[in-house]
Formats: sequence, C-alpha cells, structure tokens
Amino acid sequence: MPKFHHLEYEPSPPLKAAESDLKPSTVSTFNLTVDQLNALRAKAAANSSGTKYSSYNILAAHIWRCSTVVINEK
Repeated sequence: MPKFHHLEYEPSPPLKAAESDLKPSTVSTFNLTVDQLNALRAKAAANSSGTKYSSYNILAAHIWRCSTVVINEK
C-alpha cells in the first residue's frame, strides 16, 4: 500500500477548455517570394556578425517580430 499520495497516478486533466475560457483566434496564410525571403536574409545578415541563418529561422523571427508589433498596438 502506498504511504503517500502519488500524483502520477491521478487521471490527466481534460484537454478541452471550457467555452468561456476560449479566446478568439485568427488563422492566416501568406506566400513569400524568393525575392522577399532574400530581402529578409540580407536584413538578418546586416544585423548579425557573420552568422548564417536558415530560411526557417529568418521566417520565424520575422513572424515573431510582426506578431509582437501587432500585440503592442492593441
């Protein structure tokens, strides 16, 4: 018999949030051209000390920067 409470044997909490807890969200799809990606790559290279970034990192940083600007404007 266990001598103390074992949290790991408790049932998992439900994954679905209550309707009142849900916040509205927006989903957007956008396409970037090779020229736009190269412009972002050049901007990243100008702000770094020789570090090379992947396309994923460049796009993730750009999206993060844009989303924080939008949040701060609200």
